[in-house]
Amino acid sequence: MKYPSDFPPEAVARVEGAELIARKELQRITKSTPPHRRRRGADEANFRRYVLQVFQAFAQQACTLGKQGKWRVDRIRPKAIEFLAELWHEAYERFDGRLVIFEPPTERTGSGRNSLSWNRCEREFGNSAEWQRFEKKLLAVAKAQSKPMGFAETRDDLTAQSRVAQQRKADVAAYISEVRQKTGKRISRKDIWTKAGYKSRTEFERWERADPHPARRNKSADETFTRILREKPHLK
Repeated sequence: MKYPSDFPPEAVARVEGAELIARKELQRITKSTPPHRRRRGADEANFRRYVLQVFQAFAQQACTLGKQGKWRVDRIRPKAIEFLAELWHEAYERFDGRLVIFEPPTERTGSGRNSLSWNRCEREFGNSAEWQRFEKKLLAVAKAQSKPMGFAETRDDLTAQSRVAQQRKADVAAYISEVRQKTGKRISRKDIWTKAGYKSRTEFERWERADPHPARRNKSADETFTRILREKPHLK
């Protein structure tokens, strides 16, 4: 099967695994039913189940890429339709002659809304449970990417924020330990944020965990807590 050039190897492996399982199941059903007892309706239902199982695996991986910010939401549906059309063709060529099944669109690919592949795919598979699950996952991706940090946030960004948070927590712990060793006093994180002039722990906790949400970033709090760790007022 054809995959987008930026479809990760691990995602390809999951889809290929799903295809292998679905194909073996279809072959098992086909072999267990003598040709003279097979009916078009049953063959088409089994074939549709095979196609949708593989499509669902691809759709799941595509939506995961969307949630990770690697694929924009408006790219996922066209790529899913394109994959489904290609899968339909390949499966038809593989099982034609052994199953009485419905033919795919005359064009092999095509993901535009007015394309034959798009229309036929939605008509043949759009009412299935697998398709409806895909629509729900796609909506979840759209909601995630509509947030301020949805698509712009990359894995590198998250990794950088994690490193900042780890460093801040380590610095705070080191400061508390230093105060105890040099003065014998036991201070807590509360002593730090009250020293900074805050009446609640909210801003300190946001700063310490390097809260990634733009609306919760406080430059003043960052400067204040950084200054306290640098000047170490509890040692004076």
